[in-house]
Amino acid sequence: MDTLSKQPGIINLDDTQINATLRQVTRLTADRVWRVFDRQGNLVYTSLESEQSPHQQKLLELRHKDYEGFKKARNGQFSWSVAFLQAGIKTEGCLSADQPIFKSASPGGTSEVIGTLSFCLPLEKLGAAIGIAGTDQMRSDETLSDSVLPNRLSPTKNPDYLEFHRGDYKGRVTYLIFESGNIVFPTASDSRFVRISIQSPRRLSTTAWGRLNKLITRRGNFNTFQEINLDGNKLLTFAMTSSAGNTNWIAVNAIDKQTIFDPLNKSLFQLLILQLSTLLITSVAIYFVCRQLTRPLNQIISRIQALSDLDISLSKNHIIREAWIREINNVSLATNRLTRAIESFSRYLPNEVVRSLLLNDRRAELGGTTEHVAVMFTDIDNFTSYTESVQTQDLFRYLNEYFTELTNHVRANKGTIDKYIGDSMMVMWGMPTPLTNPCELACETAIALRNASNRLRDEWAQQNAPLRFNTRIGLHYGEAIVGNVGAADRFNYTMVGDTVNLASRLEGANKTYKTNIIVSHALLAQLEQEQALHRFAFRMIGEVKVKGKSKSTIIYELYDQRCSLRQPQIEALDAWNCIMKRAIDGGNLAALEQLAAENEELRAHPLLIQLKQELESSAKSIHHTT
Repeated sequence: MDTLSKQPGIINLDDTQINATLRQVTRLTADRVWRVFDRQGNLVYTSLESEQSPHQQKLLELRHKDYEGFKKARNGQFSWSVAFLQAGIKTEGCLSADQPIFKSASPGGTSEVIGTLSFCLPLEKLGAAIGIAGTDQMRSDETLSDSVLPNRLSPTKNPDYLEFHRGDYKGRVTYLIFESGNIVFPTASDSRFVRISIQSPRRLSTTAWGRLNKLITRRGNFNTFQEINLDGNKLLTFAMTSSAGNTNWIAVNAIDKQTIFDPLNKSLFQLLILQLSTLLITSVAIYFVCRQLTRPLNQIISRIQALSDLDISLSKNHIIREAWIREINNVSLATNRLTRAIESFSRYLPNEVVRSLLLNDRRAELGGTTEHVAVMFTDIDNFTSYTESVQTQDLFRYLNEYFTELTNHVRANKGTIDKYIGDSMMVMWGMPTPLTNPCELACETAIALRNASNRLRDEWAQQNAPLRFNTRIGLHYGEAIVGNVGAADRFNYTMVGDTVNLASRLEGANKTYKTNIIVSHALLAQLEQEQALHRFAFRMIGEVKVKGKSKSTIIYELYDQRCSLRQPQIEALDAWNCIMKRAIDGGNLAALEQLAAENEELRAHPLLIQLKQELESSAKSIHHTT
């Protein structure tokens, strides 16, 4: 086609000269329709007489402009594609070859595409035209030695094609997958596959053919056999890539596995049935004898393993039934008593501590180590008044419900409860189980505890309960001595040190600043190390000296997770923190100047209005003192 496209008669795009040039070619290839289009897609020449009427010519031009082959040829690329051919009132599929026609250029110049030369070969004639029609046929009831060549196939036999579109998954077929996604069956000598070839790639992908193509090409395993399961049918496929010009395609040969392996599988199956029957009779007898011994033993082992991990709920799931062997029954009774004892005592100390001792195979001893931990203290605001106004039993019931809710959130975030102190709770992260993000988990827990406390308060209010629990929380991160403290025969696993004291003071500072959650600057620094600082919104309270501490520290209010706040709130909090930092470094007047420099909309936010009032009040107080 490249040689034909360079003929003067074709380059001139003159239908008379084109007819003279292609006359001999069309006579030798009577089954092909030859066409010439200009660059705009206008039909210049067609060898099919029925396409020469103005109406048919217009329809052909409109259809041809959308062909991928025409688009590539207009860009200077030869390509193969699947197109359509009008045969009377019927539309047939055809294999289309599109060759760009270049305008003659001077030596060293760039050639310009002025049109396209194409031919369209009906798909059902493709195999005969290239001499491979029927070459992939092999009857499933014939041996390899009895296989015959296509020209010796009996005309009374129907070809044993794989035809998924007709529900036939037995046989063999060869086809080509084009870049566009269309498939062509070059060995088929009739029209049974044409309607598959002319389907759009999108429609084809929803059929069994599309699913097979996806399975064949998904891993790029070409030039090798693959076993594929298609809709419950096993196929053996061989695929290889090829190309012509700038067009690539994949050649696929597929045959169902059942056709090849049926005889062998039948013999193997009969042998397997014989062996299984013998084995089954023997196994059933052995099973019923051994089951009476192994079942209670396995239940005992499972329960003891669950107890060794302090998983009481899992241990209870393994119910030990009475066996006919007395020794096994004695062990079962002892295991049940052990389960009840461990379940009772596990409620008095952190399970993580005991589990750590069991995993490390050591006993508990007095002493501790210096560790970096995140520490939390919680307290209920004005709890003392409730002890005077609420009945003791009712107060205990509400307090237990409150602690149950908070404890669930602590455990969900990998916290270890050190102890309950009246209406307070002391929690640590990082020991006895080391964590990579203790401060992130502590902040998530603090927000969850605040929300849970508020939810309980609202529920109790609907029940007309005589109390309202408002939870105060303090968080700090630093070094603490963590270990066993007490007497030689009785001690507690706890933590002591300056970090613990500061966390307790921060919890109490909530009362002064009318906040719920106060955290230290050290915790923010660790959050930055954990790359989690961006997840939370903080409000800088200022540099203060907490009770019992000689050095001042910067403290913050943990507002919420940043994703839970609106953008104006986030901008106001960020501005607050910058201005408060300026107040600490340069004084209140400098902070007021920075506040005045913010845009008017931001200054109107309630947070910054509050900040302005606090800075002005503080500045006046300092002035009067001076």
